[in-house]
Amino acid sequence: MCNLLKELISYRQINLLEETYACNLIKEDVCFVSTSFNEELDLAKKKDPSVLCEYVLPDFVSIHRGYVKLPGDDPDSDKKPTDQGQTIRLSLERFTVPEILFNPSDIGRFHCP
Repeated sequence: MCNLLKELISYRQINLLEETYACNLIKEDVCFVSTSFNEELDLAKKKDPSVLCEYVLPDFVSIHRGYVKLPGDDPDSDKKPTDQGQTIRLSLERFTVPEILFNPSDIGRFHCP
């Protein structure tokens, strides 16, 4: 699953093909299994805020672990560093990546090893 997430993010936003650790953090923090896949897909197409999220990547200097940036987060708050680092926006990747557990044929496999 991590490799698929790396490919999707690298194709759409920023090259993370060499960043397995960061992609694993992203997968653990924001990915989820959808109970109604088609409805979630429709929400993602409409850019519904319940599906969209921004993830701040670690820079390993001031941010050692990435985190989800909530829409109301103030960049000057004391909770997080003021320099927000690089962010990526995730929507349908959050639930389409775990979907390969149930439909491995979507990526050309007929079973998961």
